Amino acid sequence: MLLLVFRVPNLRMDLTPTLRELVRRRGLNNAERETIGVLVISIVLWVSGSTLEKWFGLPTTLLSSAMIAILAVALLSIEELIDWDDLKGVNWGIIFVIGAGLSLGDALDKTGASDWIVSLIEPALNGLPYLAILAILIASTFVLTQFMNSVTYGAILSPILVTLGVTTNIFPTRLMLPFVFTLALCYMLPNSSARMTLVAISGAVDTKSQLRSGLLVGLPSAIFVFAYFALLSLIGFI
Repeated sequence: MLLLVFRVPNLRMDLTPTLRELVRRRGLNNAERETIGVLVISIVLWVSGSTLEKWFGLPTTLLSSAMIAILAVALLSIEELIDWDDLKGVNWGIIFVIGAGLSLGDALDKTGASDWIVSLIEPALNGLPYLAILAILIASTFVLTQFMNSVTYGAILSPILVTLGVTTNIFPTRLMLPFVFTLALCYMLPNSSARMTLVAISGAVDTKSQLRSGLLVGLPSAIFVFAYFALLSLIGFI
C-alpha cells in the first residue's frame, strides 16, 4: 500500500565495499561479540524474568524490564562499549512518556480506577453485539493513537479493557488482541510512536506526506483488522 501511495524509483545499492570489508575483517571482533551477547541475555531475561523470579524466590522487581535494561547499559558502559555521547543521543523524552503511560496503567489497575471507568462505559456498550463493540474499539483506538503515544495509550487502556470484558461477559482476549493489533497502526503524527518520531526528526519525510501515508495505509489496515477478527469470531476461533 505504501508503494502505491508513493511512487519510489527503482534504486540499487552497491554492496561490494561492505562485502569486501566483511571478508577483510573475517568475522566479528570481541566488542561486537560482547554487545550481541549482552543483547541476547537481555532478551532472554525480558521474556523469562518473571518465571525465574518465581522459581528462585527472588523479589518480584529484580528481573523486571527496567532493571534488566539498566544492568545491560551499566555493563556496556563498564566495558566501555558505549560512552556518554551515545547516551546523550537517546531521545529521553519518548522514554519518559512511555514510562509515564506504563505507570499510569499500573496505577489504574491497582487503585481500582479502571473499575470506575468501566462503570461509566458499560451502560453504553451493554447489550451491543460483539461486532459493534469490536468496530467501536478499533475505530477509537485507530484515531486516538494518532495523537498520543501508542505504548502509553495501550498501558492506560489495557486494564480497562480486561475489566470491561469481565463485566460485559466478553472474554478479554476478544478485546485485547484486536486492540493490540490496532495500536500498531499509528503512522500519521510524530508523537504517535517512537518510530514515527525518528522518521519526523530525520527530515526525510515532511508532515504532509506523513499524514497522507499514515491515513492511506493505516485506514485500510484498520478495516482489515476488523474483518480479520470479525471472521475469527464468526467461525468460533476467538
